Amino acid sequence: MARPPVLADLPGRAGDPLVVRAERRHTEARRDRLAADVVLGRATHTLVPLAALTAEHPLDEPLQALRIRALRAAGRQAEALQAYEDVRTALADRLSTDPAPSCAPSTPSCSPHSRGALPPRPPGSPPLSAGTPNSRI
Repeated sequence: MARPPVLADLPGRAGDPLVVRAERRHTEARRDRLAADVVLGRATHTLVPLAALTAEHPLDEPLQALRIRALRAAGRQAEALQAYEDVRTALADRLSTDPAPSCAPSTPSCSPHSRGALPPRPPGSPPLSAGTPNSRI
């Protein structure tokens, strides 16, 4: 869900360290929630919010890696490869560096089975409830 930046209605607060920290913590909380959804087999439901969040933070490698993992878990390998190429290009152009190996779509950390993620579920199956993460095992 979109929301205005922290204290956006107060003049002169844009660079305030407290505002910067609050924004960073909010982004981390959103990333953690989306990562939990991917692990619980709901990768398809994370794709739209992850696209928006990665557009806001194009140089956040852990966030970009999560989007790539979600794309793979949703069965969108071609899009995952394109997302990786976009990240690689952005990092090369802006920071003259390459993405960390953990961001590559062919590495285990970007595999849909990494970090305890469950294998992809058949199309049309209902999402797992948060209270039963092992119900498919």
